[in-house]
Amino acid sequence: MKQSGAITVTPEAAELHDSSLVLDCHSHFLINGYLLRRPFNHKGASPRFYNPLKNALSLDKVRRGGLNALAFTTYTPGRPFFRKTDAATHRILDRYQELLRENPELLHCTTADQITEAWRQGRIAAFPAIEGAHVLEGRLENIDRFYDRGVRIVTLTHFISNGIADAAQSPWKPLGGLSSFGREVVQRMQQLGMLVDVAHCSDEALKGVMAAATGPVVCTHSGLRRFRNIKRNLDHWAVKAIAESGGLFGVILFPNYLGRAGTGGTNLRAAAATARAVAEIADPSIICLGSDMDGYTWLPRGMADASDMPQFTQALLDAGFNKDEVVGILGGNFLRVFKKVCG
Repeated sequence: MKQSGAITVTPEAAELHDSSLVLDCHSHFLINGYLLRRPFNHKGASPRFYNPLKNALSLDKVRRGGLNALAFTTYTPGRPFFRKTDAATHRILDRYQELLRENPELLHCTTADQITEAWRQGRIAAFPAIEGAHVLEGRLENIDRFYDRGVRIVTLTHFISNGIADAAQSPWKPLGGLSSFGREVVQRMQQLGMLVDVAHCSDEALKGVMAAATGPVVCTHSGLRRFRNIKRNLDHWAVKAIAESGGLFGVILFPNYLGRAGTGGTNLRAAAATARAVAEIADPSIICLGSDMDGYTWLPRGMADASDMPQFTQALLDAGFNKDEVVGILGGNFLRVFKKVCG
């Protein structure tokens, strides 16, 4: 049964979607995959309304949705939940390795060429990411250890400020932006070839990252303050700064951050309207997809799970993007920046 708010996908949009690399640079299957030992090839039902114990992502749903590449983002709460967050994160990365062994259709990738080759083979490119650099526990060498495990994206902070960067939604911001250790982290990540992710950063922290960075900076999952005026979303100046760095803006699919963008309410047209506004601020070439699926968030009206991703392609076309721009947003733009930064 078609959900209320669902977008009808035309044959032209379906063909474009099926022929494109579709890459999600921020998703959270590993939360339940680790905590609940959920297999990626499970056949469980999609969440109805909001149910964080059910997954919007699985091998079958990803296949039916035409997703070809997926960031498996780790998240480790800080104290008091985990006393040793670096060790906990390595355990989650161990679980990621188990998923690769359990699902031969997944191919672990650390370069853009590997992602392209996985797509050519008809497999799903997988790469691990970390949300919240508090897991470094103040030791710069931990960046190298995570790099050696295949991590190529690190979100510097999360809901609570850490010793690296102040968080946008944190009740206190003790650093006044980015710490001196945070500058070392940014510089070391870019030396190694890792994407520095400023999602969740406060305005001052984001400015600090831009001052410290020598290459592209990304925001993997966000909305715009123009549509939802919360500190977690990016303002116009931040979008321009990211564009000037050669970076990326990942459109989130969490309705709470999209607001009623344009006239689309809270379905996928709101995500497309956010992308349209980013394109007007900077350029379509900086836009990518960072859904935040399974991040204990819910999806836009009309979207039950990852199998409904073709609706996003239709919404982008309806918002006025041409076919080349849509191909870029779905995955080409991320692949370009990933190749520049990570090889």
